[in-house]
Amino acid sequence: MTSSIVIPPIDWADLYPQLNTGDLLSFAGHDPLDWAIQFVEQAPYTHVGMVIRDGTNLWFWDAPGGGETFPDPVSGNPNQTGARVADLQTVVSYYMTSGGEIGMWWRQLQPAVTPAQQTSLMTFVALADGTPFPGTNLGLPAPWNLGVGFGASWALGTTLHATVAGTFFCAQLAAQSYMAMGLLPLWPRPANAYDPAIFNSDDVVTLPLRGVTLTMPQAVNYTPAGASAPVVAPRDASPFAATTPVAAR
Repeated sequence: MTSSIVIPPIDWADLYPQLNTGDLLSFAGHDPLDWAIQFVEQAPYTHVGMVIRDGTNLWFWDAPGGGETFPDPVSGNPNQTGARVADLQTVVSYYMTSGGEIGMWWRQLQPAVTPAQQTSLMTFVALADGTPFPGTNLGLPAPWNLGVGFGASWALGTTLHATVAGTFFCAQLAAQSYMAMGLLPLWPRPANAYDPAIFNSDDVVTLPLRGVTLTMPQAVNYTPAGASAPVVAPRDASPFAATTPVAAR
């Protein structure tokens, strides 16, 4: 279930400095695979990822399943595929200009994650970074290999409450990240039973958050670079130090 409450949109330039670890950004695309996801979900959301704040650095942790690649500070790979950490501003700019996304929504995690939860998350990120998207190795033309892989993994999770290790799709990665921080239970719903629409739902059965809440989805107005870009603070000298204190809300 998704609430019918309508919240006024927020501009990306105003939102950017407010973002913290655990906040969710969801997107809506318009290619055939996006339409299929929207048809199954009966919701506009086709992709979801999670913000990670590391000192003054803001990163996006997601599993896009194709598209442009970016440098990953965890692996050191300049062209990271699969589950990845990438500069938040760079990724959002790509998604909302040339990456095919036509809508973006924000949900803020409340309260802010604790230092212990941040450390648990960083441990999981180090282990999962670079994990391929389901279907990557199927002998089918792209992007249908990813569509089949995603559909099979999601169906396995929703119907049999089972999972296969070694791949992550976007909502699965977000769910597993929340599980690593103790914000979602490990059972009975496995991480691959989540989808972008669930992460924008206020249904406590399908999204049984533990000790935290998410604000209602708020649409984000994105202005292309050069018009009204957010002011980005200088980067910390040592990105992704697990001991970096979590910034206060």
